[in-house]
Amino acid sequence: MTVWLRFEKQKDGTVIQLRIQDLPPERIEEATELMVKYFLRDEPVRRALEFLKNPEAIEEYRVYIDKILRSSHNVMCCLDNDDDHPVIMGISIVNVASSAYWELTAGKGTPEAVKISNMYSDCIQACDVMKVFNLTSYYSDKSILVLPEYRGLGIAEKFLKVRRLMCAAHGLPLTAGWMTASATQIAAKRDGWETIHEIPYDFFARKYNVTFENIPPTVKLMVGRPDPDNPAAIES
Repeated sequence: MTVWLRFEKQKDGTVIQLRIQDLPPERIEEATELMVKYFLRDEPVRRALEFLKNPEAIEEYRVYIDKILRSSHNVMCCLDNDDDHPVIMGISIVNVASSAYWELTAGKGTPEAVKISNMYSDCIQACDVMKVFNLTSYYSDKSILVLPEYRGLGIAEKFLKVRRLMCAAHGLPLTAGWMTASATQIAAKRDGWETIHEIPYDFFARKYNVTFENIPPTVKLMVGRPDPDNPAAIES
């Protein structure tokens, strides 16, 4: 197991020590259920598409995200203590985007999954990271989740820093993702990520007849560069 980053934050007047480490493989099922419970509820696009109102869409997403977790590089945030089974406070998922990337789609069995898959196709057609930067591979965002009770601690920003550390450690030229939520966009900006393309939410609302609430003006394609800072903090 690799510990990528240690940091401290203040919560309820108390300083707490946190770390970001690899997600143990034996905790993938637990991570899957956390993604089903919270990501479908809180991520702006899936919330607008009302995944949680369709049991078939929920199950399709469960199968999809389990498959993603089993084929990606996943890290978790937890308390930095001696607990050998620490509480998962958040999850960050990336995989190596390559020519086989499209094999891992969001599924196309339910109307909700069809729409979100088509929306992502719109994003790729608007700005393809591989073509823009002439890449053969890079670390692509699949999801970031911070559990509700741990939001406001800057965990998403640390997840994004770790993605850049991972690029440096694994020899990848950059990491990128389409950021759909205000909090993630702000976290990425704070970590120095660059916005290279934006698509107004109004475009998706009109094209797919979807009503979005509590969203930023645009979906942003944001790019982070490798971060070799403090490599000694990475522990195996």
